[in-house]
Amino acid sequence: MSGNKNNREKANTERTDFMGVISYLSHFYPIYDCADDVSARLTRAYLPQKTVVLKPGQIANCVYFIEEGTLKSSEMRNDKEFINWILMGPAFAHNGRAFHTQSPSFELVDTVEPSVVSFMNYEDLHFLVEKHHSFAVCMFKLMAHITSMREINFSLMMSTPDLEMRIRRMAMIYPGLLSRVPLRVLAIYLRITPETLSRIVNKPEFADLKVKQDK
Repeated sequence: MSGNKNNREKANTERTDFMGVISYLSHFYPIYDCADDVSARLTRAYLPQKTVVLKPGQIANCVYFIEEGTLKSSEMRNDKEFINWILMGPAFAHNGRAFHTQSPSFELVDTVEPSVVSFMNYEDLHFLVEKHHSFAVCMFKLMAHITSMREINFSLMMSTPDLEMRIRRMAMIYPGLLSRVPLRVLAIYLRITPETLSRIVNKPEFADLKVKQDK
């Protein structure tokens, strides 16, 4: 882990631009025409594992561009933890309701592993949407993508009653998730016990999946 951490810290200090973020966003709609303006409104941070990015009750004032690493969003319901999403970089993440309404969050957002994340605040995002047509179209298409992925997640969680099939589908939709996210976290996401998940992924027929074992 220390070697991985050092590599991420080195990468963070050496980066002088945000072309990785610009390139990621341009997959949805090209924004190279306003790259300088977008870059000027981004702030990059190296975040160790288990760093809290957003606390329950805090105003969700930022969106997150995950350049490297993994973030998750969770909330407590009746004293039980539920994980709403897990995202590996490169990816865009935000607390939708709380961000768009600028209201207190119900969710906790934190890092699952050492991560490099760029932040943009609410005011700067709206400034760019109003100023640059390309950025506005990009955000529209990005939000459509997020909506689609949420529907896929819902299908994964609710429409696949067979647990083994659900794990297979998760591994197919999110390559690398099983090898980077601890089993305990994945079990909460899948709404099963860690013991059940461990028993399944350690079956011979799951030998092709690289699974991160809890320490």
